[in-house]
Amino acid sequence: MARTTAVEAGLKLLRRHAVETTTPEPSAAIGEVVAEYEQRLAELTAEGETRLSAQRRRAAGRSFRLEALQAERVVVDDLWIRDAITDETHRPLQQLLDQEEAMLNGQGGRPESGDAKPSSGPTA
Repeated sequence: MARTTAVEAGLKLLRRHAVETTTPEPSAAIGEVVAEYEQRLAELTAEGETRLSAQRRRAAGRSFRLEALQAERVVVDDLWIRDAITDETHRPLQQLLDQEEAMLNGQGGRPESGDAKPSSGPTA
């Protein structure tokens, strides 16, 4: 009950912000956070099989997000390796992907991988 009450309070605050927010980026961000809180509240208030279903849906969503981040990472690295993007473009994109992955994994961050491009094999 305490957790449900706390989530409801957070959702109430977020909905107030949503009404007050008028610029595109913050509006989109608040919409995403409100949706997360609504999902959290639905899981807390669901009963029996419905609660299990909500937990499975959340786990599947997390898995799909992690797969999508990996696909993004592969493309960003490929662009960098082929010199289609510079280090100055690659680095912040990788950091953004690292942060999103860390949030999904519930960790403080991903170990630094360095800025060295992978070797494409022996050179002649």
